[in-house]
Amino acid sequence: MLNRLFAISLAILCSIGAYAEIPDVNDFRIVPQFPQPATGAFGVVGTATTSGKFVLWDGETVYLQASAGSDKLTAIATGYLGDPGFVTIAPDGRTLMMGAGFQTVMYLLDLRAPVDFVEGEEITVPEHFSGAFLSSNLIILDRSTDDFLASELVVLDLDVITAPAVRTRTQPLFHSVLEFPRVDPATRDVIVDKPDSSYSAKLFVSRDRTLLYAMDANTRELRVFFVTDFIDAFENMTTLDWATDGTLIGLPGDFFSEGVAGENPDEELIIGGSEGFGAPGGVMYVDPEDPALILATLDPAGTEPFYNAIYNRATDELIAIDSTFGQPLEAYARESAIAPVPPRNPCADFNDNFTQWDTFTTENGLNPDTADIDDDGIPEKAILALIQRVSCGFGSKLRSATLVAYDLNLDAVDAESDTAELSDYRELLAALMIISEDMHAALPLLLNESMLSLDNDYVRVTCSAGECQPEFEEKQIAALQVGLRTEDEPYSASGDLDFDGTSNLTEYRNVIANGGSNSDFVLAATSSSLDGSSTLERHSSSSGCFIATAAYGTPLAGEIDELRDFRDTWLLSTPLGSAFVGTYYRLSPPVADQVAQHAGLRRFVQVALIPIVFIVKMVNTSLGFTASAVTLLLLCFIARYRNSRSPHRIRS
Repeated sequence: MLNRLFAISLAILCSIGAYAEIPDVNDFRIVPQFPQPATGAFGVVGTATTSGKFVLWDGETVYLQASAGSDKLTAIATGYLGDPGFVTIAPDGRTLMMGAGFQTVMYLLDLRAPVDFVEGEEITVPEHFSGAFLSSNLIILDRSTDDFLASELVVLDLDVITAPAVRTRTQPLFHSVLEFPRVDPATRDVIVDKPDSSYSAKLFVSRDRTLLYAMDANTRELRVFFVTDFIDAFENMTTLDWATDGTLIGLPGDFFSEGVAGENPDEELIIGGSEGFGAPGGVMYVDPEDPALILATLDPAGTEPFYNAIYNRATDELIAIDSTFGQPLEAYARESAIAPVPPRNPCADFNDNFTQWDTFTTENGLNPDTADIDDDGIPEKAILALIQRVSCGFGSKLRSATLVAYDLNLDAVDAESDTAELSDYRELLAALMIISEDMHAALPLLLNESMLSLDNDYVRVTCSAGECQPEFEEKQIAALQVGLRTEDEPYSASGDLDFDGTSNLTEYRNVIANGGSNSDFVLAATSSSLDGSSTLERHSSSSGCFIATAAYGTPLAGEIDELRDFRDTWLLSTPLGSAFVGTYYRLSPPVADQVAQHAGLRRFVQVALIPIVFIVKMVNTSLGFTASAVTLLLLCFIARYRNSRSPHRIRS
């Protein structure tokens, strides 16, 4: 009940305040395997569906995100050639329009029933830079004028230009609704602070399709228009005036040159680009209300390059593409947007992993507690607990390699021909294949008995000379090679994860010989000061608490069971909890000796543990962990202080 009330209160508190939040630039990381421009193309453009899926076009292939926030991009259609100028989605939510830059080609693709390009299905349009839907049938393009002296906004009717008889025209009919000022003073109206020429930029139509944002990329002058004015001008064959029909936002030169990429739920504009060619760039968050205010400027790369911004309103996520000319594209995003950055962490999956393990072993006629698939002497359930401890712990080279290997193995399972049949054990299989080369041989053999196969390449974690593989950048290599078996597979029986000179198998045997559990093995295998034998013999560490055991006199007391369950369920599944447990197991044996030898101190510890056990039993939240940690550390301090005053030294 307390947990439920706390969760509801937290949700209410979190709902107060801003609806959208400007992201922290430090949360952005490079997106591995982000699509690069196809041959002959110079960029990658994108947008997002109303359901929050990113859509990308590389100049040949269209990619759709598997689900909002997923790190999976699926190639849904190919053959759509051209230098990507823009992509946008129609009001129907399913029709994707792709504009091929300064070419006279445009494509339409049904996202719900995508097909590869068929010759003759392209649409011939004027050369253009960017575009958007004004309505279900009217589109607007930002393009250079035919004499290249200025730029203009033109409106076309898709119902007309997509008709078969019209599609073959080299230049379809369109109406120039708005022309930017030209170079020749005789053919242009004088507009204050406008340059002699103007450049095209991104066009953006607001979500309710009432406003259109357009920019002169030369002077970086941003204006907003009513969509209805453009529709009326098209239908009545009239023109609009850049200065009088458009409302100026800020001042010329205030914002970067790309144009508006999106509008977040707080109606703040996202603007990418730079101050000019070779000049500093970034991604701006702008409040357009007069007076316009730049709320933040993000530079994930740290080098102020020109950024192509792709915004996803449904998830309030941003992809910022470093589009430095002549260099491979580098896309930056937060983990929740598109990238496995950092790679997917098995920590969050371990409840599913252990459930999958119980089902998997039972279906294959194995005992979940003792099954040893690779026959290395350590049951796989103990090794899975070891992987859980590392992946849920603080950052280390081993943890980083574990996350990358798990992430790669998930990809490998998803690509199997039997992936549908393997889906019930997806996370488990990815974790098991981390362990060793022996597991790579044994697990497929076991699955073959059920007429299932693991045919793809899987990755195990290896460590040598303080370095662990695979590293993060290896995700970008199509044919991933980790190398031959090295000195140490830290999760195998022969491995020595904590580098204490005692193999995992020896530590496991020591723990079992002294009545310990898988949790005790995890503690011994991850602590260089424990080998699974000495502390167990002296203090019955299978109870999980040296000081408490010394105080109560037996590891079987009910209070000890509560503390042990709390340790295994809560502490070992979090970085802070794991660190505390490790420190406690290193420091507490001599303190426990002192407690056991002094009746008065033993009674004091028993009394001190009463509120801790109560909190653990009744609340079972992080509050219990905090109280436990603080109190036990205080007890350690008291015992050490009394020990320092005693004439009898404790042998280490």
